[in-house]
Amino acid sequence: MQKLHLLTFFLIVSFFLGGCDLLPFGGETEPDDEITETTTPAPENDDEDDEVTEIERPVANVRGLQGATDPEDFVRERGESPGEQRQDPFAFFPVSPENVTRAQPEEQPAEEPEEQPAEETVEEPVEEIKPELAQAVEVQGAVRIGNETKIIVKAPNEPTSRHVRTGELIAQDQVLVKDINIDARPNPIVVLEELGVGEEVVKEITGEFS
Repeated sequence: MQKLHLLTFFLIVSFFLGGCDLLPFGGETEPDDEITETTTPAPENDDEDDEVTEIERPVANVRGLQGATDPEDFVRERGESPGEQRQDPFAFFPVSPENVTRAQPEEQPAEEPEEQPAEETVEEPVEEIKPELAQAVEVQGAVRIGNETKIIVKAPNEPTSRHVRTGELIAQDQVLVKDINIDARPNPIVVLEELGVGEEVVKEITGEFS
């Protein structure tokens, strides 16, 4: 019974002590001194050109690991001398040249040829052909038989004279008797034309007329 009273007493005391913190004045503590933080500025690097030396750290010897091999000793073990020029291992593989695009030269416009003045063509004078054969024919006379009239002519390239009418050829078929006009005055006339010349020759009948 006493134990029960003691237990009840301890519970009341503990509750009372714990409830003091809930009171307004309970649990107040004195304010700590204000802590002022002071920051020290980092030192500026005045000399940017100072060389930074790398700190070599000693490598601890680890059991089971071998030390680094000297490069020159490694080269000598391979049968080569240090500094000797080595063969390029990629020399057996052909390297395709890079496609280089070259700028094409600009096409310049073709120069037009200068127009030369046309050469003046000098026409050679055509030698005029004269009806010399027709002019050499002799008209010796005329004969009228009924309504038909004939003339007596002698060509230079024929041996004898002959009687011909209008439309016949003389002088070896080179001269045409184009017309005979007995009624022309003061004398009858004969019109001759040399073939290939196209020029008429008019001759008077001055000989006999019957």
